[in-house]
Amino acid sequence: MPSNINAIVVGAGKFGRHYVRILSRLNAESHLGIPPINRLIITRTKRSAAESMARQMMRDPLCRVSEVIGTRVRNARELEDLARSFAPVFICITARDPAAGDDIHAAYTLAALPWGPVLCEKPFCHAAGDGQSLSRLQALEAAAGPSRFGLELPMAVVARHIRRSPAVAPLWRRPRHMVFLWQIPAPGKVDILDDLALHPWSLLPADYRIDTVAAAAAGSARRIELTLVHAKHGDACECRIMLQPGGTFRKVTVDGSAIGIHREKDAVELIPIDRGPATNGRARREAPLLRVDNPLKENIVALLRGKPLIDAASTHRSQLFLERLHGYVPGEHESG
Repeated sequence: MPSNINAIVVGAGKFGRHYVRILSRLNAESHLGIPPINRLIITRTKRSAAESMARQMMRDPLCRVSEVIGTRVRNARELEDLARSFAPVFICITARDPAAGDDIHAAYTLAALPWGPVLCEKPFCHAAGDGQSLSRLQALEAAAGPSRFGLELPMAVVARHIRRSPAVAPLWRRPRHMVFLWQIPAPGKVDILDDLALHPWSLLPADYRIDTVAAAAAGSARRIELTLVHAKHGDACECRIMLQPGGTFRKVTVDGSAIGIHREKDAVELIPIDRGPATNGRARREAPLLRVDNPLKENIVALLRGKPLIDAASTHRSQLFLERLHGYVPGEHESG
């Protein structure tokens, strides 16, 4: 990567503003070994909203970029025009289109990749259970190679820390039973499978492959049953994932040990909880087993270094998992 790069955040809304804040402050951390950012361009579907956010970021005393520019992007063509104007070398895709939904991620990513590495909010695109979304992954893998694309999965970062944690790693090595509970405040028009399922998927033990998948509706909730098989030893692990609207509580129970997964500002904490009815308050009172300070920042820095944490090949596996949840039956050459 050249020095003094331009970066773009496409769709700097409720979640995208976190990308903007992190990128605007990275120049203060020269020890990270990443190129300094000269201009940061942020987009919304309304130009006035983007310009207002840009002015706000320039007033931030921790902002270290030379210029923050707010502008409008409503479709892939406008993104291509913007890229020609500013020649960005790093692009973050955090948009969600009212009509196209998460499919806009794929369209924007493929439009941005000719200019530089792309970090894309999950999921890469909508899954319908017919396997058609996997064809978009073939185009991605051909364009991105191993180092120019990353999927932003915060729990995948947490999983990397789990594997290095003396307090938590032993539970993840050869479990026999895992149960995840993952809540969302209100799903709205978003498919709860596409919106939530990749978080617990990211936390599955790395040495296991998914053998069987079954998903069913339970009112507004979704219940996923998985059989995991250890790649080396052949041990089976029965796994259940419950996705529910109506809250923000998340936990995983591994062979009877219950762990709350709690967001603390930018950090994620894993906190032991007892076997009784779990609440946010009960989980918070215990000292954390593991704390990951800023998973999003780790994803950004890794891609700026040319070493994405969730690359195009891993994104293919995540999309295959979503397709299987919607009923897709993979061929013999596919696994996920």
